[in-house]
Amino acid sequence: MLPDKKTLISAGPDIRFWDIQTRQEKLKLRPRPAWFFCGAVSPDGRRFAAGVKDGLITIWDVASQQEVATLPGWPVILFAMGSGGSRLSTFLELVSIQAAHGFALIAIDNIGHGFGPLSTWIVKMTDGSTVTVPTPGRAIDQNGDGIYNSVEGSDALGSRKLRAGSDGLIQFSIDLLSVVRMIQGGVDVEGDGIIDLDPSRIYFVGQSLGTATGMPVVGYTDAIRASEFIVPFSASSEFRRLQPGGRPGLGRELGSLSPSLLNSAYGLTSIGGVTVASPLFNENRPFRDEAPRVDGIPGASNIRGYIDRLRWRMQSAEATAFISRLRRDPPQGVSVRPTLLWMARTDQTSPNPTTSELIRAGDLKDRTVYYRHDLFYAANPVGNLKNPHTIYRLQGPVMEPITVTIQEQLSQVFESDGAVINQTSPYFEVPMQSPLPEDLAYIP
Repeated sequence: MLPDKKTLISAGPDIRFWDIQTRQEKLKLRPRPAWFFCGAVSPDGRRFAAGVKDGLITIWDVASQQEVATLPGWPVILFAMGSGGSRLSTFLELVSIQAAHGFALIAIDNIGHGFGPLSTWIVKMTDGSTVTVPTPGRAIDQNGDGIYNSVEGSDALGSRKLRAGSDGLIQFSIDLLSVVRMIQGGVDVEGDGIIDLDPSRIYFVGQSLGTATGMPVVGYTDAIRASEFIVPFSASSEFRRLQPGGRPGLGRELGSLSPSLLNSAYGLTSIGGVTVASPLFNENRPFRDEAPRVDGIPGASNIRGYIDRLRWRMQSAEATAFISRLRRDPPQGVSVRPTLLWMARTDQTSPNPTTSELIRAGDLKDRTVYYRHDLFYAANPVGNLKNPHTIYRLQGPVMEPITVTIQEQLSQVFESDGAVINQTSPYFEVPMQSPLPEDLAYIP
């Protein structure tokens, strides 16, 4: 309604001004290809701002009925998923809350993810009909069996196995930067000649593996205004040996060497109180701040040596190598921009010691949100919620309050360009106040 209290404004295919008393149309502003869905009037009634469905905000002069300015399109969040994630699954579990806050969300599949090049997505419509959409993945038929698994081709095999996933991670960092440059060059989704994504408001969020691929991109380009890294880890060689679910894969790798490095007779049958599957091994490595151990486990030193070589080979794709660039030691000519880390107690996939190592390397404890899943689980002891690694995604009614608060906090951080970190849950330390955890604290 205009300040004269006599004129009502409606939005739709066009903008119309109505005389409240006579109920007659007084003025219709020129339509655009997209619908108008909201608006606001300046206090003097001379200007009218209209929100357009494609994300633009147009400014109109009421007297001349002319559009006098167009503000940029949607601010955009670039999302890098963890291992096993897909733009057709993980992506969809974040998009609604971000869209409600006015953000576009964009993602691409990791190297070796998303099934094969002929993959499709079948969308079921409300009337029962279906639409098939091509969704080519980035997996590689590495074993030649004619089947593209959801994650196949991300890691090197055979004589190159020491490279593990480093080459794929480096390539994906390059791909993410290419997406940033694409947004900067202008993205017209609808082909109507209007730029739909605001190149001046690009944000980044990475989860798990996506933190390793995202940190080089965020650290070396000013185009990303603020960033958040959810459940990050320091090095894949470390999380593989500390994960209950990761040790068997590392054990198979140790057993495939010639000669085998497995010392199964001394192998750990559990870690952090959680049972692990075979093949078993024991590297006999103490945690940080733990008392020194006497190395009396046959074969343990050889296993530690191999794990150290794994980490050395993957340093070029390791988050620890880049996190200092976010604030402590930015590259020449690149400004420091707000960033946030999000850590979950009892995480069985990004074990707490690996995240603590990363936080120390970047000197970012004051920019870390610490989720106390140990306290939440004590109050809500549901069996399938022992590992909080993917708690940022919708996983049922018990976890929904935490999931929503994580995503709301994410949106609020980006709305403020990283300046505001709200306390959205009593289970969050904002920022982290507890000492950096050096133990696993798994929930068995």
